[in-house]
Amino acid sequence: MALSRYQVTLQDQSGSIGQAELTEATQDDMPSLKRGECEFYWESFWEKADFQYQAIVKLTLNGKCLGLVHFSAFNDSVEDIEELKNKSPEYIFIDYLERIDKQTSYKPVGLWLIWYVVNMALSLCTGDCHETLILLHSLSEAIPYYEKQVMMEGMNWVTLAPGEEGYAFRFTKQGAKQFCDRIQQRYSPAKFFE
Repeated sequence: MALSRYQVTLQDQSGSIGQAELTEATQDDMPSLKRGECEFYWESFWEKADFQYQAIVKLTLNGKCLGLVHFSAFNDSVEDIEELKNKSPEYIFIDYLERIDKQTSYKPVGLWLIWYVVNMALSLCTGDCHETLILLHSLSEAIPYYEKQVMMEGMNWVTLAPGEEGYAFRFTKQGAKQFCDRIQQRYSPAKFFE
């Protein structure tokens, strides 16, 4: 499935406007943890991803990658992978989100990456407005970001890895629509492009 492409507006601290692009990432876009370009294993994550049900999207400004988001589609009522091919996903799980270029002052990198996933989920996923549409598990240091900036609904503590606790957040369909509207009102509407 080809992913949609969008042009979005970023602002830096001086108020300068930049036109960035949200597009599907390629293997060449994956930053290297070994070279200190990121804090996550994007290269090995790419190699293990099942792109029939997962995707990695990048936000670029003037050809430079500012951030990446990896997400997966799920349908809990489906028991085998072949059956999933014929069903719509029920929700999207945001596996990992990272601002790659920490030198630039342009923002909101993370909010636009989340907007992309939420916008896609609103068009693809089944379920009513009170069911979970977007789910993610946050590292403890990112909890304030998801609470105060993204304004996701907190759910409960989860174990991310042995000895590492995190917190689960979600958007219902209604919360997702409100988030998309809020981001586009604040930073101007995203523009679809071919």
